[in-house]
Order: sequence, then structure tokens, then C-alpha cells
Amino acid sequence: MKYRSKIDIVFVCVLLIFIAVPVIAAILSVYFGSTLLLLVLAFATIDLALIIPMWVHTQYTFNKDHLLIESGIFVKVAVPYASIKRYGIAAGELAPSALAKKGIKIIFTDKQGNESTIYISPLYQGFFLDEMRKNTGLDAQNFPIPQSFKLSR
Repeated sequence: MKYRSKIDIVFVCVLLIFIAVPVIAAILSVYFGSTLLLLVLAFATIDLALIIPMWVHTQYTFNKDHLLIESGIFVKVAVPYASIKRYGIAAGELAPSALAKKGIKIIFTDKQGNESTIYISPLYQGFFLDEMRKNTGLDAQNFPIPQSFKLSR
């Protein structure tokens, strides 16, 4: 089963800024003929080329023996169910694999035997947590909410 990522308004605003910068730079470079503005346009376009795939292709897939986390063109992590130690609702964290501040934190043992954490933000968290319970045999935990997140609401 596949779950798409929830997307916060903050991420949408950042994306709109990254779209607006190249457009404004292109208009100004044509009007003023500035090479500096063309350079800004080039860098903004590269940034946009990295951000849009993350927005379009962030998903979490339950496979037979692992959870596959994909975000954009660079992030692809397979977390075996047997390696998951704890998981649950968490808030106030941002990560490339999550496009919202309120999501799910997964603590697992990586291939080197170290404890690792990954943060994800599935759109339908309740259904996702039910699926995690079925595949891992573990119940969800509530992680503490950071004080800075409490104050911003």
C-alpha cells in the first residue's frame, strides 16, 4: 500500500518563492540585459529542479518485508520491519522525507547496527499507523512535542 506525503502550507510558500525568483530574474534580465540576473536565474532553476520532484514524488510504500521511503530523486530508504524499534506521532521536525511538521517518527536499527531516526509525514496518518502496527507488531508511541512547536501554534 502506498501513502503520499502531507504537504504543509510553509512548504508550498517556499516552493512558490522558488518559482517566483526565476520568473522575476528572467523578466529583469531581459529588461536590463544583466548577466548577474541570468546567473540568479540559473541557480534558482537548479534549486527548483531539485525541489519539485520532492514535492511530486514523496511517498511511503509498505512492501512485504520493509517500508520504502521515497522523496524526490535522491532519497530512497528501505526500512525492514524487523529493524523498527519504535514509531509514533511526532511534531516540530523537518526532513527531506517529510513535507509537513506534524508526522511520524520511526526509530530503527540501520545496517551498521546503529540506532537511526527517520521522520515522515503520510497524508492519512491513522491508516498509516494501522498498517505499521500490522507489519511490525508494535504499537505507536507518542513522542514529546518540542517547546518551540507548542509556542508557534
